[in-house]
Amino acid sequence: MERKSRFICLVFVTASFIFFTSSGCKKNEVAEKQQVASLHVPFIPQIASELCWAACTQMVSTYYNQKINHLAPALSQCDVVKLKFNDSINYQFDCDTLQPANFPADYNVSGAPFPVEAATGTCMGYTPTFYVEPIGKNIMPQDTIVKYIGMGMPIIFGWGWQGITIASVSDSNSHYMVAEGVPKSSYISDHIWISVNDPWPVGRGKHRIMAYSEFSNRIPTSIPPSEYGSDQYVFSSHTNDWFLVSYPGKGK
Repeated sequence: MERKSRFICLVFVTASFIFFTSSGCKKNEVAEKQQVASLHVPFIPQIASELCWAACTQMVSTYYNQKINHLAPALSQCDVVKLKFNDSINYQFDCDTLQPANFPADYNVSGAPFPVEAATGTCMGYTPTFYVEPIGKNIMPQDTIVKYIGMGMPIIFGWGWQGITIASVSDSNSHYMVAEGVPKSSYISDHIWISVNDPWPVGRGKHRIMAYSEFSNRIPTSIPPSEYGSDQYVFSSHTNDWFLVSYPGKGK
């Protein structure tokens, strides 16, 4: 009787080990499936020197139009700039034929992605959400990036830059890019890689892969003179992250 009890106990323990081990494997498989290497967000360069924010809006809205909801409009940089100014600048131009070389200087100004219309509270129907970290640094954690990109949502993020010479120390602004994937690498184990669409330089842009430490920009990163035309500035901070961009017609 005692030998039979031991046998039953051994079978139970073995079965329990197999059950929990297989359950753990399933959880890991789900987690791996959520880590998406690329959402294939359309890569679109900015059409003027200050329009990184408009280019990021165009990239993400075009992605939503093509991949999420065909009713969601693909907003051009020209459309977004005109929305920002609400025709306050008396200058008429055709968005369909506009080229970087003849973009009106009065409209070539800095801004934020998905500018909101006061009348509707949306950006032509889109409503983005700011990520706000409880401690106030507004840097999205790694697991949150993996989560939302895994849900099919690209993230627009900003870097602040600052002048570092006597001539440029009073200059500062932001540059925006689109995080659109989380590729894996065996070379870095303590944090993730991020696939990024960078709309700069004008008319060309670049696609790049950066580590999370660079994304968070906790350590100032020099701006390459060959790309930005100056060695007088550094990226000195991480500004805001735009995520959970939604459109009222989604899913209909």
